[in-house]
Amino acid sequence: MAESQPSHMTSSAPLPLPQDFYRKPDQGGQPSNVFDALGEDLRRILDQHQLNPVFQPILDTRTGFAFAFEGLTRGPSDTVLHSAVNLFNVAKYAGLTAQLEEACCQTLMQAFARQNPGGRLFLNVGPALFTSATHPAPFRMDQVTGFGLRPERIVIELTESEPPFDTEALLQAAEHFRALGFAIALDDMGEGFASLKLWSELRPDFVKIDKHFVQGVSFDPVKQQFLKSIRDLAIGTGAQVVAEGIETEADLSVVLELGLEFVQGYLLGRPAPTISSPSPHELLRRGPKGQPPFRNGFGHQSRITAEHLLCAVTPTGEFPRPPATRRNAPRISKAVRCSSNGARPKASSQRGNRLP
Repeated sequence: MAESQPSHMTSSAPLPLPQDFYRKPDQGGQPSNVFDALGEDLRRILDQHQLNPVFQPILDTRTGFAFAFEGLTRGPSDTVLHSAVNLFNVAKYAGLTAQLEEACCQTLMQAFARQNPGGRLFLNVGPALFTSATHPAPFRMDQVTGFGLRPERIVIELTESEPPFDTEALLQAAEHFRALGFAIALDDMGEGFASLKLWSELRPDFVKIDKHFVQGVSFDPVKQQFLKSIRDLAIGTGAQVVAEGIETEADLSVVLELGLEFVQGYLLGRPAPTISSPSPHELLRRGPKGQPPFRNGFGHQSRITAEHLLCAVTPTGEFPRPPATRRNAPRISKAVRCSSNGARPKASSQRGNRLP
C-alpha cells in the first residue's frame, strides 16, 4: 500500500495536496495549466529515472525477524511530487499511472537486489497494470532475473483502485503469475472494493488488513472481532495475514494475542532507503534459548508444549482402523508429569483419558 503519514508524527516531506486540488477547472479546481505543468514534471522524473526507492519491513511475529519488505517510492526531495500520494494523483490526471507503476517496480527491484537483504519484496500494482494484455513489463522473467531476483521472492500486491474492474481478467492474470512463481497479496482488506467476494475468487497468498481496523484495536471490541474474523477466514483459505499501520504497543499486543502472522507499521520500522540489519525487533524478541515468548493467542506456541506435557505415552491395545477419532481414541494409561524445565521425573500411573 502506498505509505501514509503516521497519525502521531510529522515529516519534513511535502504533505499531500488537498483533494480538491485535483478538481477540473470547471469544478472549482486549479487552472488546467497547473495540472499540465505537474504532468510535465512527472514525465521528466520518469525519463530521467529520478524516483527514490524506500523499504518498510514486514515482521514475522513468531520470530521477530523481517520476513519481507514493502517497496515504496518517492519523487525528488523538496518538490511537490516527493509525496507518493501526489505522484500517483498527478499520474492519474496525466494518464501516466501504468508508466509510473512500471518505473516504481523496476526501481524497487533493482535497489532491493543491490542490497540483497534476504526475504521477499512486496510490490504495489493496480488492477489495470496487473491485467495488462501484454502482462506488466516489470514482471517479465527476463526483467526479474536480470535484476538477480527469482519470482519466488516477489509478492505482487494488488492495490486499491476505483471500480469497475474485470474480475475474470484479475483471476487469469493471477493464474499466469502464480505459474511463474510469484505470490499474490490483496491490499487494504476491509476498505473499498477489496471485498470478501474478491478474496474468495482471487485466493491470495497474503491478505493485508487496512490500517483502519488495526489502529485502535486495543480498545475497540468491534475491530477486535473484525481481526478475529479475518484470521479465521485466512486459516480456512490458506492465506497469511499482514496487519498494517501498527503505531502503538497496545495495538501490537492485541495483534500478537490474536495470532496474526505478520505486522507492519511505523512502530516497527519506518520506510528507509537502506534496509536495516536482520536482527529481531526488540518488541518481538524471542525468549531464552531460542524459544518464543509465551502468548496466549491463536496460532502461537507457549513454552509449555505438548512435548513437555506428554513426555511418554504407552497406549493399551491396538489402534483402531481407520485412524482414531475423538470418539474412539485409545485411552492413555500412563502419563509423565514434566517439570517446567522439561526434566523427566519418575512416571506416575493414572487411569482414564485425562492427565493427572
